[in-house]
Amino acid sequence: MRKLTISSTIFVWLLSATAHGFLLGDPGNGKLVHQDKCAACHIDRFGGDGSEIYLRKDRRIKTVEGLMAQVEFCDRQIKSGLKDDQLDDLVIYLNENYYNFE
Repeated sequence: MRKLTISSTIFVWLLSATAHGFLLGDPGNGKLVHQDKCAACHIDRFGGDGSEIYLRKDRRIKTVEGLMAQVEFCDRQIKSGLKDDQLDDLVIYLNENYYNFE
């Protein structure tokens, strides 16, 4: 039997939670996390305020689960060390401001 890590367990729970139409987190805190950990890289890559990555017509993120996975991927790539609640905050901020997934 495969043992789930705490992070995997939380991810599975979040997937279940989204099926019921809600996300955990505080979008206000997510905005601060975004400004502190994400914006500089996005500005370097896309110019302007960095939001082009979220607004482009050919964006890769099509579901809230995809958004959650991308946020976790970026966190690992840049080794920002965000805690689970910060990841939740970031996902809800991005969803409310750019993606609007149900």
